[in-house]
Amino acid sequence: MLERRPEQLFFYLPLLLVSVLLAFELRSGRVTLAFGVEGVAVFLLALWAGERSYRLTGLILLLLCVGKILLVDAWRLEARDRYLTLIVLGSALLLVSFLYTRYREAIRQYL
Repeated sequence: MLERRPEQLFFYLPLLLVSVLLAFELRSGRVTLAFGVEGVAVFLLALWAGERSYRLTGLILLLLCVGKILLVDAWRLEARDRYLTLIVLGSALLLVSFLYTRYREAIRQYL
């Protein structure tokens, strides 16, 4: 696979390194925010580059953020961090939903 698509390595390796760095450097609630922002950034990059795998990666990062909020953050975070996390991630999900519907035809061409 690396012989056919070498650019995938140069995308996923830095993405993994940035995600690990964020996980180690930030508190629990801030990690969720950072992963949400990273997911939106990856999704925007995917729209610009026209890569289906990048777009799916951004959506998976956002889905992981939602799962982390429901399973971990909603129960352990302080009120201020919980509200901030929910507001920012909700805004990110709305933005991705808007972009997904706006560029629906372009996304269908990538499939």
